[in-house]
This record gives sequence, structure tokens and C-alpha cells, in this order.
Amino acid sequence: MRVIIYFHPQRTIVSRWVMDAGVPTLTLYQEVGTEVPLSNVISSSDDVTAVIHSSNVVLHSYPIDPEEDLAERRTFEIATCLPHLHADDDVVLDVSMAALLHKTQWQGLLVFGGGKTKCLLESLTGRYTIVPDILLDVQAALATVPVQASPWVLIGKRGATWYRVLIGVDHTLQYLDTYLAEPTLSAGEVVRDAVLELRAATGAFIERVLLFGDGLTKSTFEDIKETVLHSGIEAGRLQPFRTVRAEIDPETKAKIVSKSHLLGPLVGAALLTVPTEV
Repeated sequence: MRVIIYFHPQRTIVSRWVMDAGVPTLTLYQEVGTEVPLSNVISSSDDVTAVIHSSNVVLHSYPIDPEEDLAERRTFEIATCLPHLHADDDVVLDVSMAALLHKTQWQGLLVFGGGKTKCLLESLTGRYTIVPDILLDVQAALATVPVQASPWVLIGKRGATWYRVLIGVDHTLQYLDTYLAEPTLSAGEVVRDAVLELRAATGAFIERVLLFGDGLTKSTFEDIKETVLHSGIEAGRLQPFRTVRAEIDPETKAKIVSKSHLLGPLVGAALLTVPTEV
């Protein structure tokens, strides 16, 4: 049985999946308190994917020169910019970025697994796979949105942090960063400015944005949609469960639909074999 556990700060979400004719099918969705022992809801024989919320993930991005020794540069960046990294606990995932921003290419490092996350993972038994939620949000978005004729942006908040992802016409991640927003701006103004900055930096005419994440209420979505429209940008909301099946009761299904913009990592993990196993 495939079990995907999302360690969200407000709730721990446990979902169970089976494959039905090659399509992931949700058979259980359960929200439990963050203090509830996971031994009460999973067994050691389950195939577990642990999804880490971005509030417990560090993203470090740095410019690169294709002619330099990239392995040596990576080592330098970790030693210089991530001095508190614990080799025994932390996982470091490389994020390759093909896009040029102001004619410069970037590389990313996602760091997670230590600190508070280590305490969360100690409640798991047996072997499990661990992955940050933002990569699974991307996976869910790519599965939901068909290939576009022009680049588009996936943007949303995880905790207090805005994440911005550029998707290219080849339907792959081209750029990922965290976006520092002015606290006085509305959500609509933040998204508008984030997209317009990417337009200017890449030279691509981006006219579509897909929204996800924490705090995306109906009123917030409408504010964003109206604000960005004045800049020629069409806004939609991530609906990841369109790509999978669900064999659950109607009440639970309605709950999931109302929170679907939060739950992309569940679908992303169900669709993807992720690279980090411990």
C-alpha cells in the first residue's frame, strides 16, 4: 500500500493510494494532529513517502558560469552559504535551471531533513522516501496543465514564503526561486510584480499564472485574478485531483476539493517516483 504523509505545520495529512489500471487512486484521506503518533495510522510494511513542508526547507540559488567547474562551485556554495548544514541529517537536492535571467544561468539547492524535520521523521518506521512539497507542487502542476505555446508561472505561498516557478514551452521547470514580497502589497500585487519581473528578466512574454498553496482563499484568488488581468496575465488555480481517481466518501471528497490548492504534494507524490530514500 502506498502511503503519502504530508507534514504540514497546521495538520499532518495521511493518504493511501493504490494503482488502478495505471492511474493512482486515493482510497483514504485523513487529517491528524501534529502530535498524534504516526504508528497509529501507518504500519512498517507500508510504502511511505514523507512530504516536507517548505517552512522546513531551505532554497539556495546561485548564478553559474557553464565554463566553471560546477561540482567545485557547488561545494563552495554549500561551505560558504549553508554553514549550518549537517551532513548526517540534511538532504541536499540539486535543482537544474535552464532559463537565463538577465543572460545569467542559475542553479538551486534544496536542503531539508535536519532540525525539526528530523524530529518528525523519527515517528516513521521502516524505509521511506522524503521529498520537499514544492517539487511535488511542480509535478502536480505539470500533470494538470497541458503543454503551452509560451512559458507560464506557478506561484504560491508555503507558510510565509512565496515560491515562483517558471515552466518552459518544453513543459519542464526552467527556474525556481523564493520571492521576497513587500509586506504592504496585496496578494494580487505580489503575483503581478513577480510575473512582470520574470518577463523582464527572461524576455519571455508570460501570460499565464497558476496559483497554489497556503492562504489561497476564494477572495484572495479573486483579488489576484483581477489584479493580474490588467497586465495581460490570466490566472488559474491548481486543481491536482483532476489527474487521479478517488474511492472515498462524498464528505471527504468535498473536503479535498475545497483544499485542493493546498494538496498538490499528495498528487505529485502519487504520480512521481522521487529520488531520495532513507
